[in-house]
Amino acid sequence: MDKTATAADIRIRRAQPQDAAEIAALTTQLGHPIEGSSALLVARQLIGDRAHVLLVADQGGLVVGFLNLNLRPQLHHAGLVGTIDEMVVDDASRGGGIGARLVDAAIEEAVDAGADAIDVITGTQRVDTQRFYQNHGFQHVAHMLVHRLGHSHP
Repeated sequence: MDKTATAADIRIRRAQPQDAAEIAALTTQLGHPIEGSSALLVARQLIGDRAHVLLVADQGGLVVGFLNLNLRPQLHHAGLVGTIDEMVVDDASRGGGIGARLVDAAIEEAVDAGADAIDVITGTQRVDTQRFYQNHGFQHVAHMLVHRLGHSHP
């Protein structure tokens, strides 16, 4: 996709099994060293998992972005909470409002599911990403601590 395309040229829809390879390929732009077949396997699992809503930004049949929304119950909310686990817009497509459309669609999905809140975690070094989410109504309310396990990805 070229930079002249905008969010208006994009259709946001739920991912289909045939989108898994394009979704897996986009994960490399998250900056995590994920082996291709592993990403493909997980993308296929997420598409079929009822606790996840995998949304794609589709431009003429080409997936140029995706968002993975996990909806699950949490005791301290006494109900359902949504978490944006991943979101990627292809490098060549960034800056045209596609990410905003994906986030808006995720919020709509969470509201429709009856969720109490929607949250997102992003790396402390991703200042632009934090600003993006804050500009879309997200507030900094907690710190995340991680205990890495031997088999997990960095």
